[in-house]
Amino acid sequence: MNRVERGFTLVEVLVVLVITALLSTLLLQVLSQVSRLQARFGSQIEQSRGGAMRADWFRQLLQGLKPDYADGQQRFVGASSRIEGLSSSGLSATGGAPLPFTLEIMPSTAGGGQLRYRSGAAQLDLIRWRSGGRAEFAYLDAAGTEHAQWPPLGFAPMASIVPTASRLSAPSPPQLPAAVLLKWPNDAGGRALLVAVVRGDLEARRRPFQLLAAP
Repeated sequence: MNRVERGFTLVEVLVVLVITALLSTLLLQVLSQVSRLQARFGSQIEQSRGGAMRADWFRQLLQGLKPDYADGQQRFVGASSRIEGLSSSGLSATGGAPLPFTLEIMPSTAGGGQLRYRSGAAQLDLIRWRSGGRAEFAYLDAAGTEHAQWPPLGFAPMASIVPTASRLSAPSPPQLPAAVLLKWPNDAGGRALLVAVVRGDLEARRRPFQLLAAP
């Protein structure tokens, strides 16, 4: 029996080429979409990680709050948009000893707002938000009562960022609050909250001669 060997016809070759071209096009589109998604979510993950790291810096800074001497110039003073005080957990490279710092809520050039940290020549924008609305600090005392400023209204502070008020007959609060809250508008239309609990002594330090004279 004679065997007739037959190759591909031109139509069959053209069909294979068309199918291959379609599959290649679809594959390239899928790979391009995957690449775009990877870049997008990679950027979001990095932003999320960066935001979490900066939130930890905020907590670290305020957990390290230290009181100044009763007559010192670096006593802690907190208003709704600004904090001044001493921290042993500063964000500059020369940490360890208590260093003066400032935290200030201010508008951002890109819209929304930002929380700016300053200590000496060091400056860092800790947290940023794009939503409009009011951001503010609040302060908790040892009983968990929230105050809009520290020292609470009714006690004369030792700095000018909180309006001076007449002293009441009630016992003076400690120099430091028990915790500091940061509230700011988030992208979902709600309010984000960061809480930093102060570690260590809240009362004003005594100078050495006061310690020797203390009973």
